[in-house]
Amino acid sequence: MKKIQLIGLVALILLTGLVFWQMQAENDEPAEPEALLIGLEDNLGEVNLVKVSVGDDTATLALLDDNWVIEEKADYPADFEKLLELLKGLAEADRSNPKTAKADRHADLGLTTDGVIVEVETRSGDFYEVILGNNSQHTGGTFVRLADGDQTWLLNKSLSADSSAAEWLDKTIINLEPDSIQKVEMLSAEGELLTVERSEEGDGFVVRALPPDSTLRYGTVADTLSRALVNVRSDDVMMVDAEDVADAADAEDATEAKSAWAEGYSRATFTRSNGDIIYADTKMIDDSPWLRLTFELQDGSDIAEYQQKEKWQYEISSYAYDSLNKTMDDMVEPPEEESEDDEE
Repeated sequence: MKKIQLIGLVALILLTGLVFWQMQAENDEPAEPEALLIGLEDNLGEVNLVKVSVGDDTATLALLDDNWVIEEKADYPADFEKLLELLKGLAEADRSNPKTAKADRHADLGLTTDGVIVEVETRSGDFYEVILGNNSQHTGGTFVRLADGDQTWLLNKSLSADSSAAEWLDKTIINLEPDSIQKVEMLSAEGELLTVERSEEGDGFVVRALPPDSTLRYGTVADTLSRALVNVRSDDVMMVDAEDVADAADAEDATEAKSAWAEGYSRATFTRSNGDIIYADTKMIDDSPWLRLTFELQDGSDIAEYQQKEKWQYEISSYAYDSLNKTMDDMVEPPEEESEDDEE
Protein backbone atom coordinates (compact mmCIF):
# COMPACT_ATOMS: atom_id res chain seq x y z
CA MET A 1 0.00 0.00 0.00
CA LYS A 2 2.78 2.40 0.92
CA LYS A 3 4.49 1.55 -2.35
CA ILE A 4 1.35 2.47 -4.31
CA GLN A 5 1.04 5.75 -2.38
CA LEU A 6 4.70 6.59 -3.07
CA ILE A 7 4.24 5.96 -6.79
CA GLY A 8 1.15 8.15 -6.79
CA LEU A 9 2.99 10.96 -5.00
CA VAL A 10 5.85 10.86 -7.54
CA ALA A 11 3.36 10.93 -10.40
CA LEU A 12 1.60 13.92 -8.83
CA ILE A 13 4.89 15.80 -8.48
CA LEU A 14 5.81 15.08 -12.10
CA LEU A 15 2.37 16.16 -13.30
CA THR A 16 2.54 19.37 -11.28
CA GLY A 17 5.98 20.12 -12.75
CA LEU A 18 4.71 19.47 -16.27
CA VAL A 19 1.76 21.84 -15.83
CA PHE A 20 4.04 24.54 -14.38
CA TRP A 21 6.48 24.15 -17.30
CA GLN A 22 3.65 24.46 -19.83
CA MET A 23 2.37 27.61 -18.12
CA GLN A 24 5.84 29.13 -18.18
CA ALA A 25 6.29 28.23 -21.85
CA GLU A 26 3.00 29.93 -22.71
CA ASN A 27 3.96 33.09 -20.84
CA ASP A 28 7.60 33.39 -21.96
CA GLU A 29 8.31 35.32 -25.17
CA PRO A 30 10.68 33.67 -27.66
CA ALA A 31 14.28 34.69 -27.17
CA GLU A 32 15.65 37.34 -29.54
CA PRO A 33 18.21 35.92 -31.98
CA GLU A 34 21.80 36.93 -31.24
CA ALA A 35 23.10 39.88 -33.28
CA LEU A 36 25.69 39.15 -35.94
CA LEU A 37 27.84 42.07 -34.76
CA ILE A 38 27.23 42.12 -31.03
CA GLY A 39 26.94 45.63 -29.60
CA LEU A 40 26.95 47.51 -32.89
CA GLU A 41 23.26 48.43 -32.84
CA ASP A 42 23.62 50.11 -29.44
CA ASN A 43 26.75 51.99 -30.55
CA LEU A 44 25.91 53.19 -34.06
CA GLY A 45 26.40 56.78 -32.91
CA GLU A 46 29.98 55.90 -31.89
CA VAL A 47 31.06 54.63 -35.31
CA ASN A 48 33.84 56.80 -36.75
CA LEU A 49 35.39 54.64 -39.50
CA VAL A 50 34.05 52.24 -42.13
CA LYS A 51 36.30 50.52 -44.66
CA VAL A 52 35.08 48.42 -47.57
CA SER A 53 37.65 46.33 -49.44
CA VAL A 54 37.77 43.90 -52.33
CA GLY A 55 41.36 42.91 -53.00
CA ASP A 56 43.37 46.11 -53.55
CA ASP A 57 40.25 48.20 -54.14
CA THR A 58 39.33 50.09 -50.96
CA ALA A 59 36.92 52.80 -49.89
CA THR A 60 37.62 54.36 -46.50
CA LEU A 61 34.87 56.47 -44.96
CA ALA A 62 35.89 58.48 -41.91
CA LEU A 63 34.12 60.87 -39.57
CA LEU A 64 35.98 64.19 -39.83
CA ASP A 65 34.74 67.27 -37.93
CA ASP A 66 31.28 65.68 -37.63
CA ASN A 67 31.12 65.05 -41.40
CA TRP A 68 31.61 61.74 -43.20
CA VAL A 69 34.31 61.95 -45.87
CA ILE A 70 36.11 59.60 -48.27
CA GLU A 71 39.83 59.41 -47.58
CA GLU A 72 40.71 58.14 -51.07
CA LYS A 73 38.98 61.19 -52.59
CA ALA A 74 40.85 63.92 -50.70
CA ASP A 75 38.28 63.86 -47.88
CA TYR A 76 35.40 64.64 -50.21
CA PRO A 77 31.95 64.38 -48.54
CA ALA A 78 30.45 60.89 -48.54
CA ASP A 79 26.86 59.92 -49.26
CA PHE A 80 25.63 59.73 -45.66
CA GLU A 81 22.31 58.09 -46.50
CA LYS A 82 24.07 55.26 -48.32
CA LEU A 83 26.49 54.80 -45.43
CA LEU A 84 23.67 54.80 -42.88
CA GLU A 85 21.82 52.14 -44.88
CA LEU A 86 24.88 49.86 -44.74
CA LEU A 87 25.46 50.41 -41.01
CA LYS A 88 21.82 49.81 -40.13
CA GLY A 89 21.83 46.64 -42.21
CA LEU A 90 24.89 45.36 -40.37
CA ALA A 91 23.50 46.34 -36.98
CA GLU A 92 20.17 44.58 -37.61
CA ALA A 93 21.77 41.38 -39.00
CA ASP A 94 21.42 38.37 -36.70
CA ARG A 95 22.51 34.74 -36.39
CA SER A 96 19.05 33.20 -36.66
CA ASN A 97 19.83 31.28 -39.86
CA PRO A 98 23.22 29.53 -39.53
CA LYS A 99 24.64 27.74 -42.56
CA THR A 100 27.85 25.82 -43.18
CA ALA A 101 30.89 26.13 -40.94
CA LYS A 102 33.14 24.30 -43.40
CA ALA A 103 35.91 26.53 -44.75
CA ASP A 104 36.03 24.62 -48.04
CA ARG A 105 32.47 25.80 -48.74
CA HIS A 106 33.25 29.51 -48.32
CA ALA A 107 34.16 29.98 -51.99
CA ASP A 108 30.76 28.65 -53.09
CA LEU A 109 29.09 31.36 -51.00
CA GLY A 110 31.47 34.18 -51.99
CA LEU A 111 32.86 34.28 -48.46
CA THR A 112 36.60 33.91 -48.99
CA THR A 113 39.00 36.70 -48.07
CA ASP A 114 38.79 37.79 -51.73
CA GLY A 115 35.18 38.82 -51.12
CA VAL A 116 33.69 42.07 -49.85
CA ILE A 117 35.26 42.81 -46.46
CA VAL A 118 33.62 45.47 -44.29
CA GLU A 119 35.48 46.85 -41.27
CA VAL A 120 33.75 49.06 -38.70
CA GLU A 121 35.44 50.95 -35.87
CA THR A 122 34.01 53.04 -33.02
CA ARG A 123 35.43 55.85 -30.92
CA SER A 124 35.57 53.54 -27.91
CA GLY A 125 37.79 51.08 -29.75
CA ASP A 126 35.25 48.43 -30.76
CA PHE A 127 36.17 46.71 -34.02
CA TYR A 128 34.03 44.57 -36.32
CA GLU A 129 35.06 42.77 -39.49
CA VAL A 130 32.53 40.91 -41.61
CA ILE A 131 32.61 39.39 -45.09
CA LEU A 132 29.59 39.84 -47.37
CA GLY A 133 29.07 37.03 -49.85
CA ASN A 134 26.61 36.01 -52.54
CA ASN A 135 22.87 36.44 -52.39
CA SER A 136 20.74 33.31 -52.00
CA GLN A 137 18.94 32.31 -55.20
CA HIS A 138 15.96 31.21 -53.12
CA THR A 139 15.50 33.96 -50.52
CA GLY A 140 17.52 36.86 -51.93
CA GLY A 141 19.24 37.26 -48.57
CA THR A 142 23.02 37.65 -48.31
CA PHE A 143 25.46 35.05 -46.99
CA VAL A 144 27.85 36.46 -44.39
CA ARG A 145 30.56 35.38 -41.99
CA LEU A 146 32.79 37.05 -39.45
CA ALA A 147 36.34 37.41 -40.73
CA ASP A 148 37.81 35.56 -37.74
CA GLY A 149 35.53 32.48 -37.96
CA ASP A 150 34.33 29.77 -40.33
CA GLN A 151 30.64 29.79 -39.36
CA THR A 152 28.38 31.34 -41.99
CA TRP A 153 24.86 32.75 -41.81
CA LEU A 154 22.16 33.68 -44.30
CA LEU A 155 20.60 37.07 -43.65
CA ASN A 156 16.89 37.62 -44.27
CA LYS A 157 17.61 40.50 -46.66
CA SER A 158 20.17 41.61 -49.22
CA LEU A 159 23.18 43.56 -47.96
CA SER A 160 25.89 45.01 -50.21
CA ALA A 161 28.77 47.49 -50.06
CA ASP A 162 30.88 49.20 -52.73
CA SER A 163 34.67 49.03 -52.57
CA SER A 164 34.97 51.79 -55.18
CA ALA A 165 35.56 55.12 -53.47
CA ALA A 166 33.79 56.95 -56.31
CA GLU A 167 30.57 55.05 -55.54
CA TRP A 168 30.46 56.58 -52.04
CA LEU A 169 30.56 60.19 -53.24
CA ASP A 170 27.83 62.60 -52.29
CA LYS A 171 26.82 62.82 -55.95
CA THR A 172 25.12 66.21 -55.95
CA ILE A 173 27.56 68.93 -56.98
CA ILE A 174 25.11 71.81 -57.15
CA ASN A 175 21.35 72.19 -57.39
CA LEU A 176 20.36 75.74 -58.24
CA GLU A 177 16.77 76.85 -58.77
CA PRO A 178 16.36 78.42 -62.23
CA ASP A 179 13.95 81.03 -60.82
CA SER A 180 16.92 82.69 -59.08
CA ILE A 181 18.91 83.12 -62.32
CA GLN A 182 18.94 86.57 -63.93
CA LYS A 183 21.56 86.15 -66.65
CA VAL A 184 23.63 83.38 -68.27
CA GLU A 185 26.75 83.86 -70.38
CA MET A 186 28.44 80.91 -72.10
CA LEU A 187 31.89 81.54 -73.48
CA SER A 188 33.25 78.67 -75.58
CA ALA A 189 36.89 77.62 -75.68
CA GLU A 190 37.00 79.17 -79.17
CA GLY A 191 35.85 82.55 -77.83
CA GLU A 192 32.22 82.49 -79.00
CA LEU A 193 29.92 84.20 -76.49
CA LEU A 194 26.23 83.39 -75.99
CA THR A 195 24.21 85.57 -73.61
CA VAL A 196 20.65 85.08 -72.41
CA GLU A 197 18.94 87.33 -69.89
CA ARG A 198 15.63 87.34 -68.08
CA SER A 199 13.12 89.55 -69.86
CA GLU A 200 11.96 92.80 -68.30
CA GLU A 201 8.58 91.19 -67.68
CA GLY A 202 10.37 88.40 -65.81
CA ASP A 203 8.44 85.62 -67.53
CA GLY A 204 11.33 84.04 -69.45
CA PHE A 205 14.73 84.58 -71.06
CA VAL A 206 15.71 86.36 -74.24
CA VAL A 207 18.76 85.74 -76.42
CA ARG A 208 21.01 88.79 -76.74
CA ALA A 209 22.75 89.69 -80.02
CA LEU A 210 20.49 87.43 -82.02
CA PRO A 211 21.81 87.23 -85.63
CA PRO A 212 19.72 89.08 -88.22
CA ASP A 213 17.10 87.05 -90.06
CA SER A 214 17.44 84.16 -87.60
CA THR A 215 14.61 82.30 -85.87
CA LEU A 216 14.72 80.66 -82.45
CA ARG A 217 14.33 76.89 -82.46
CA TYR A 218 11.34 77.33 -80.15
CA GLY A 219 10.02 80.13 -77.98
CA THR A 220 11.50 79.04 -74.64
CA VAL A 221 14.84 77.73 -75.90
CA ALA A 222 16.75 80.44 -73.99
CA ASP A 223 15.12 79.31 -70.73
CA THR A 224 17.00 76.00 -70.92
CA LEU A 225 20.26 77.74 -70.05
CA SER A 226 18.88 78.85 -66.69
CA ARG A 227 18.35 75.17 -65.79
CA ALA A 228 21.95 74.07 -66.49
CA LEU A 229 22.81 74.04 -62.77
CA VAL A 230 19.77 72.04 -61.66
CA ASN A 231 20.85 68.84 -59.86
CA VAL A 232 24.28 68.54 -61.48
CA ARG A 233 25.80 65.24 -60.32
CA SER A 234 29.31 63.83 -60.30
CA ASP A 235 30.73 60.48 -61.38
CA ASP A 236 34.13 61.17 -59.85
CA VAL A 237 36.15 63.97 -58.21
CA MET A 238 39.75 65.17 -58.08
CA MET A 239 41.38 67.83 -55.92
CA VAL A 240 41.95 71.14 -57.73
CA ASP A 241 45.37 72.77 -57.70
CA ALA A 242 45.24 75.55 -55.06
CA GLU A 243 47.05 78.08 -57.29
CA ASP A 244 44.50 77.57 -60.07
CA VAL A 245 41.65 78.31 -57.66
CA ALA A 246 43.34 81.51 -56.45
CA ASP A 247 44.02 82.68 -60.02
CA ALA A 248 40.43 82.14 -61.06
CA ALA A 249 39.03 83.91 -58.00
CA ASP A 250 41.24 86.95 -58.63
CA ALA A 251 40.35 87.22 -62.33
CA GLU A 252 38.47 90.38 -63.31
CA ASP A 253 36.40 88.95 -66.14
CA ALA A 254 35.33 85.64 -67.64
CA THR A 255 37.98 85.63 -70.38
CA GLU A 256 40.84 86.22 -67.95
CA ALA A 257 39.53 83.66 -65.48
CA LYS A 258 39.11 81.09 -68.24
CA SER A 259 42.75 81.42 -69.26
CA ALA A 260 43.80 81.13 -65.61
CA TRP A 261 42.45 77.58 -65.49
CA ALA A 262 44.10 76.17 -68.58
CA GLU A 263 43.90 76.46 -72.32
CA GLY A 264 40.82 74.87 -73.81
CA TYR A 265 38.29 75.45 -71.04
CA SER A 266 34.88 76.91 -71.71
CA ARG A 267 33.06 78.99 -69.11
CA ALA A 268 29.41 79.43 -68.21
CA THR A 269 28.66 82.40 -65.94
CA PHE A 270 25.41 82.46 -63.98
CA THR A 271 24.31 85.72 -62.37
CA ARG A 272 21.52 85.48 -59.82
CA SER A 273 18.97 88.17 -59.03
CA ASN A 274 20.60 88.72 -55.61
CA GLY A 275 24.00 89.43 -57.21
CA ASP A 276 25.60 86.00 -56.66
CA ILE A 277 27.82 84.86 -59.53
CA ILE A 278 28.67 81.22 -60.27
CA TYR A 279 31.40 80.33 -62.76
CA ALA A 280 31.20 76.84 -64.27
CA ASP A 281 34.32 75.86 -66.24
CA THR A 282 34.21 72.69 -68.32
CA LYS A 283 36.71 70.71 -70.34
CA MET A 284 37.11 67.28 -71.90
CA ILE A 285 39.97 65.45 -70.16
CA ASP A 286 40.94 62.03 -71.53
CA ASP A 287 37.62 61.89 -73.37
CA SER A 288 35.65 62.53 -70.16
CA PRO A 289 33.76 65.76 -69.33
CA TRP A 290 34.95 67.64 -66.23
CA LEU A 291 33.62 70.65 -64.32
CA ARG A 292 35.13 73.24 -61.98
CA LEU A 293 33.12 75.78 -59.99
CA THR A 294 34.05 79.15 -58.49
CA PHE A 295 31.79 81.60 -56.71
CA GLU A 296 31.39 85.31 -56.00
CA LEU A 297 28.67 85.38 -53.37
CA GLN A 298 26.91 88.20 -51.58
CA ASP A 299 26.93 88.38 -47.78
CA GLY A 300 24.33 86.01 -46.39
CA SER A 301 23.92 84.14 -49.67
CA ASP A 302 21.61 81.14 -49.44
CA ILE A 303 24.07 79.02 -51.44
CA ALA A 304 27.16 79.69 -49.32
CA GLU A 305 27.42 75.95 -48.59
CA TYR A 306 28.44 75.36 -52.21
CA GLN A 307 31.59 77.48 -51.89
CA GLN A 308 33.51 74.46 -50.56
CA LYS A 309 33.02 72.90 -54.01
CA GLU A 310 35.83 75.13 -55.32
CA LYS A 311 38.39 72.70 -53.91
CA TRP A 312 37.51 69.92 -56.36
CA GLN A 313 36.92 69.26 -60.03
CA TYR A 314 34.15 66.89 -61.06
CA GLU A 315 33.62 64.32 -63.75
CA ILE A 316 30.06 64.91 -64.99
CA SER A 317 27.65 63.35 -67.45
CA SER A 318 27.69 64.20 -71.14
CA TYR A 319 24.22 65.68 -70.70
CA ALA A 320 25.40 68.09 -67.98
CA TYR A 321 28.45 68.99 -70.04
CA ASP A 322 26.35 69.77 -73.12
CA SER A 323 23.97 71.88 -71.00
CA LEU A 324 26.93 74.06 -69.96
CA ASN A 325 28.31 74.39 -73.50
CA LYS A 326 25.57 75.94 -75.60
CA THR A 327 26.25 78.25 -78.53
CA MET A 328 24.13 80.45 -80.73
CA ASP A 329 23.69 77.52 -83.11
CA ASP A 330 21.81 75.71 -80.35
CA MET A 331 19.42 78.64 -80.01
CA VAL A 332 18.44 79.30 -83.64
CA GLU A 333 17.03 77.27 -86.48
CA PRO A 334 19.73 76.02 -88.84
CA PRO A 335 19.74 77.68 -92.26
CA GLU A 336 17.83 75.81 -94.93
CA GLU A 337 20.02 74.00 -97.39
CA GLU A 338 19.59 75.08 -100.97
CA SER A 339 18.19 72.39 -103.23
CA GLU A 340 19.41 71.77 -106.79
CA ASP A 341 16.21 73.38 -108.10
CA ASP A 342 16.95 76.55 -106.10
CA GLU A 343 20.44 76.74 -107.58
CA GLU A 344 19.00 76.49 -111.09
